[in-house]
This record gives sequence, structure tokens and C-alpha cells, in this order.
Amino acid sequence: GKCDHVIKDCNSAVLSVSWSPDGRYLASGSGDKLVRVFRVTTSGCVCTLTINGHTRRVNSVCWSPDGTKLVTGSTDKSA
Repeated sequence: GKCDHVIKDCNSAVLSVSWSPDGRYLASGSGDKLVRVFRVTTSGCVCTLTINGHTRRVNSVCWSPDGTKLVTGSTDKSA
């Protein structure tokens, strides 16, 4: 395969990524305690939302089947 885009909007290691069910958004969880949501287009990716709610690294991100919710899990023992 070929790499279409590289996202360089994170200040720490990306630990989890998840595509939205419609394929328009990519969520990432990282070691800097943040969750980011990127809008993905043919010309690139734009961070549209940054969620700051965890006190430790974010190990998992997962969209609901209908794409209306995003669940995150952290080593701070919260979801």
C-alpha cells in the first residue's frame, strides 16, 4: 500500500485510532491525554475537535455503530 496522508498534529505517541462508521472522521487517543477528531478529505486531514478530559494517556477510542458517540478509555481508569 501507499501512505496517502500523514497527520502531524499530536505532541505525543498516538496509542489508538478509530474510523467513524461513515469514514469521514478519524479519532485518535494519545499519550498527551488528549482525544482528537480529524475530518478526512481527499486533500488531507483537519483536526476539528480536541477533547481534554483524561488525566493520563488515552489507550483506546471507539465510535458507536451509528457514529453519534465516541468512547475513550484511559490509564486514569476512566472511560
